[in-house]
Amino acid sequence: MKAFPIPAEHDEEGMELRDYFAAKALPVIFEMIAFNHKKSSSDFEWEYDEEDFKSLANMAYDAADAMMEARKK
Repeated sequence: MKAFPIPAEHDEEGMELRDYFAAKALPVIFEMIAFNHKKSSSDFEWEYDEEDFKSLANMAYDAADAMMEARKK
């Protein structure tokens, strides 16, 4: 399912709804993690690596999957 439906002759174009939901969830997830780190340390500085970004992406898609599931109800 596309996030921004367009005419049928262009079915291959457009962002998938799941990807849209994940993109919307990602900044919220990042803020939640940053907030939790700030609470535990007054001089918060995040040392990140590729695995951290993979983890963030996985969390965003988990949230998107939950939103897709909730749409079925």
